[in-house]
Amino acid sequence: MYPYYSKLDNPYAHGPPPGPYGAGPPPPPYGMPPPAAARYPTDYRRQQQQRTVGAGACCLRCCCCCGCFMILLGITISLLVMSLFNIYDPKIPEYLIEKLDVRTLEVLPDSTLNAGILLSIRVDNPNKRIGFKYGGDSSIEVLYEKQVVCGARLPAFHQGHENATELSVWLAGRTPFSPDLQRELAEDSAAQLVPVDVDVRVPVSIVVGEAVTLREFKIYVYCHITLDHLSPNHTARILSKDTKFRFEL
Repeated sequence: MYPYYSKLDNPYAHGPPPGPYGAGPPPPPYGMPPPAAARYPTDYRRQQQQRTVGAGACCLRCCCCCGCFMILLGITISLLVMSLFNIYDPKIPEYLIEKLDVRTLEVLPDSTLNAGILLSIRVDNPNKRIGFKYGGDSSIEVLYEKQVVCGARLPAFHQGHENATELSVWLAGRTPFSPDLQRELAEDSAAQLVPVDVDVRVPVSIVVGEAVTLREFKIYVYCHITLDHLSPNHTARILSKDTKFRFEL
């Protein structure tokens, strides 16, 4: 026989005690909140996903538009530059050393070379629609075996379209001249092959048309020439020339 309990003696006769989830026992897992996906209705989650997808598509469209704009801008600039080149047909001026007249060339007792040279330079501008402005902050030097013999400044001038300008520049200087250099100069003069370098640095501005002046830049001219001799009171004959250019903004 099993013991008999009345409803008064049995505390669970009317069901389990009330808990935090209602009259029945809590659903498993006991005491854990429902997952995040179950907290919101299905329509709300779908709207959130659509908003995220829409924002990403908008960013992608903006990037595509910017890329297309940059490509079109590059094509437009390229076509404009090509058109300007075809219209103005820019050409590099020619710089020619035509004559080197040695007026003074003597070695002083303190092994200093006293030199005075009259240099004739021809500047040809073959452009039809482009001119040049040459600034006064320039320099020109004559060197022998990388030793500066004499130097001067070039005059500032404006050169128009299809113009040839003749410049006569007086160069003078006193520089240390060692006995070894004196001996080499005497040997080269005897062989009638005297190598001389003429280095020029001059600021230049391009003038487009009649009034538009572009940004100034520097041009460097390196001319290696071979003379038959280098002696005072004689005009040296130029046997060969090799000219190089370099530009610097």
